[in-house]
Amino acid sequence: LPRQFAGRFVSTRKAFTPRRPYDYALADDAGRRFAYLDVSKLLLTEQIEKYIDHSVVVFGGAKTVPDSKDIVITVETLQLNK
Repeated sequence: LPRQFAGRFVSTRKAFTPRRPYDYALADDAGRRFAYLDVSKLLLTEQIEKYIDHSVVVFGGAKTVPDSKDIVITVETLQLNK
């Protein structure tokens, strides 16, 4: 079931490190990633990079990654949290 999640929108792309399964993630107030974001189905009229390091609210369904503790949210909508 889709639901809302709030957190800081962060990029998982970093120089000289292995590539993560998803390019973006949600982090809590302490900066720890709590879910990857699958933005492949998201339709945006703006560049997604504008949301990096901002507090956001995403709406979508969450699922676990097989053989892992990671959670992935399939994002349907993305909004800045004001």
